[in-house]
Amino acid sequence: MVPGSSTRVLVAAGLGLVVALLPPVSAPTAFGQQKEPVYVGVRVCSECHQGLAAGHQFSHWRLSKHAKAHATLSLPVSEEITRRSGIPEDPLEARVCLGCHTTGADAEEWQRDETFLIEDGVQCETCHGPGSEYSDAEVMQNRELAMERGLVMPDRQTCLVCHGPKGSHDVVLGPASWEYESARRVIAHPRPSQPVVGQPGVQPDQSLERSEHRFVGVMACAACHAGAEMGFQFSRWRMGPHAGAYARLATPRAREMAAAAGVGGDPQASGECLRCHATGAGFAGDSFAPGFDRGDGVQCESCHGAGADYQPEAVMLDPQAARRAGLRQASAEVCAECHESAHGRPFDLEAALAEIAHPKEPVLIGVNTEPEYKTPVNLALTPDGSELWIACEASSSTIVVDTGSRTKVAEISVGGQPHDVAFGPDGGRAYVTNRLDDSLSVIDVASREVVRTIPVGDDPHGVITDGT
Repeated sequence: MVPGSSTRVLVAAGLGLVVALLPPVSAPTAFGQQKEPVYVGVRVCSECHQGLAAGHQFSHWRLSKHAKAHATLSLPVSEEITRRSGIPEDPLEARVCLGCHTTGADAEEWQRDETFLIEDGVQCETCHGPGSEYSDAEVMQNRELAMERGLVMPDRQTCLVCHGPKGSHDVVLGPASWEYESARRVIAHPRPSQPVVGQPGVQPDQSLERSEHRFVGVMACAACHAGAEMGFQFSRWRMGPHAGAYARLATPRAREMAAAAGVGGDPQASGECLRCHATGAGFAGDSFAPGFDRGDGVQCESCHGAGADYQPEAVMLDPQAARRAGLRQASAEVCAECHESAHGRPFDLEAALAEIAHPKEPVLIGVNTEPEYKTPVNLALTPDGSELWIACEASSSTIVVDTGSRTKVAEISVGGQPHDVAFGPDGGRAYVTNRLDDSLSVIDVASREVVRTIPVGDDPHGVITDGT
């Protein structure tokens, strides 16, 4: 209820519209109380959802656009979209961008388990809800219980929270052609209805060689090699072919190529295939530090050597010390170990190096000025039909158009990233949601002035009044 008014206003904040339509997501504790679920991250999901028996669900996700969604915020087109939208931040830090390009962007720190990594982009829990209370294998085998514990089965409305029309995106990327049924088929990841009998997973072999230096994994490298000041090196890797090398072994084409090479069973369980498709293949289990994930494919250490001893910043800043600690310079010989006549295909070193280039050159993020395009996103007619009010996210304003003359008669400054507009039943007040400011602007229609600004939930989207 807005104070001073009998009109109730409903605001959809972030995923709040979805949550409002569902039973409260919580799980009973041993004392009969409710426990708030937290995000655990796709790597926890992958413990049960990868491999032949699971239909290679994790690998299918890893090769999808969802897995690269966070990394794409480093692209020049993302900066152009934010500029046109009037967002005064680096896309990789702007909550408006992260809200659709990552999972749990608006979650508090305590709502993310230590296993959760925002760099993994749009993960399982974006669609299925935070998983700490249903991710247990025994719970997941009981669909009803899992849904009581917070499991969400997404539908078209879930997807439209992020995939709805966005004017600034259309201007930069071209008109969107997203269609629910087609998109669902692209990301479909069904679990086999019948048990699949295949080659077992890769088992530790104590006879394997132990690495002189331990492998730490790409996420340890990302701690320093991400962001504009480092040339977005991590994001470039994530969008490159090396990041999907392990996941690609799960594709039908990979199985065909493996069979042609005399490798039977699941390529992801074959040491011969893993030798070139995963970092650290061929080394014993104690060669890897906690946090290393084979599912990340060909990582930095495939080219630069196992990094546990050169990873510390003090060592990395001393080239000689870093080399003594195991850092090596990538070379044609290193590339040739896997790429020379792989599967009978020629290898163009220069073209390959250009494709994966990741120089450590700072990328300057421009300061946004007045947007070229105001990016109208939603509109509403006054109850008498005389005016059309349009929320424009890039200009942080609401434009008023006279419907009779079809001319602009006013432009009202509101909060950052206005998204939707609605009127009270008598037409005396207009209500505008502001995504960037997490607020609701209350406008006097006659004077065209903002009379109140009310804090609401994170990332407010739609707004309606109850009509009373």
